[in-house]
Amino acid sequence: NAGQAWRTAGAKNVVVYYTTDRKVADSDSFTAILKRAGGVWFEGGRQFHLVQDYGGTKSERGFMEVLERGGVVGGSSAGASILGDFMVRGAPSQNNRIMDYPGYEKGFAYLRNVGIDQHVVARERLPDLADSIITKYPKLLGISEDEGTAWVVRGDTATIIGRNKAFVYGGNDPNDEG
Repeated sequence: NAGQAWRTAGAKNVVVYYTTDRKVADSDSFTAILKRAGGVWFEGGRQFHLVQDYGGTKSERGFMEVLERGGVVGGSSAGASILGDFMVRGAPSQNNRIMDYPGYEKGFAYLRNVGIDQHVVARERLPDLADSIITKYPKLLGISEDEGTAWVVRGDTATIIGRNKAFVYGGNDPNDEG
């Protein structure tokens, strides 16, 4: 069960919110639970699925409303990548080395002007944001993390927590020689 890990960790009111049918994702009956949600967690997988299933629907609007009323929105792996404005690896493919794929660059934008990458050390992706994305989009803030690490963002302040590493890249940063 997808919600079992949350229950085991002590969460009391866990609902697995899932559909691959855009009509369902855009229905009032399906999205009603979001009106009472205190948080939304996006699981891993491939981020293009999240865009195809929920992008532009009442579900996507409902996720943002959770955040706007003070709730928490987060994710793991692809679920972390979708939180940014720009999807670094959004290609509708199982090849997750493809970056900046036309038509699949837009995430859910909880963090505006931010592109998020993940598994950067474990999958040897460390230079990808700096060399391929930030050079093309210098106004973008690129953030990344590795397994067991998270960015906790409140307003304009981020704290990195966990057992591993996280990185930030800014093309306009005067301390960064490219």
